[in-house]
Amino acid sequence: MTAVELLADLRRRGVAVEVEGPALVLGPADRLTADDVAEAKRLKPALLALLTTPRPEPEAVTEIRPGPYAACSLCQTWSWSHAVHAGRLIPLCRTCSPRPLAAVVVRYRAALHRAWDLVRLGDQATPEECRAVLDSVQALEHDLGPDLTTRLRHRWARAWFEAKGACPTCGEHGIYHDPERTEDQRG
Repeated sequence: MTAVELLADLRRRGVAVEVEGPALVLGPADRLTADDVAEAKRLKPALLALLTTPRPEPEAVTEIRPGPYAACSLCQTWSWSHAVHAGRLIPLCRTCSPRPLAAVVVRYRAALHRAWDLVRLGDQATPEECRAVLDSVQALEHDLGPDLTTRLRHRWARAWFEAKGACPTCGEHGIYHDPERTEDQRG
């Protein structure tokens, strides 16, 4: 078995595989067999290399391709590379697009869009779905830090309003509650 195959098998069974310094951490223990532990020890150097090599996560960023000039979502430089996620182009510069952070930014935008869709649904959204999306947004905000998430959220909120015609904060149509201003703005 290769390191890639072992990692895929463990993740498929719900086993988290993380790197803490020079150690591999596998868990929860009740999902591991003695063979899993032995194989992880045997493949430890390859697993460490897989898990620490910076690259976009394939499930988040499916393609990087040229696109129209736009500000990079991470560094704010102008760029022609775009990450494709869920059919949407996310602007990332060529420097930022191979970084693992780029994949987190793409997931953060998708989570925010889902949260704003739920706000727009109002009472039709289930509490369970709202809690799951909120947990996802909060975890991604923790990973990205407050400065970057605030900058991204403000920019994306305005763009979302312009595309959907509803405020991402309250769901009201035709009005946008800009987090950087105190007054409402009519669409």
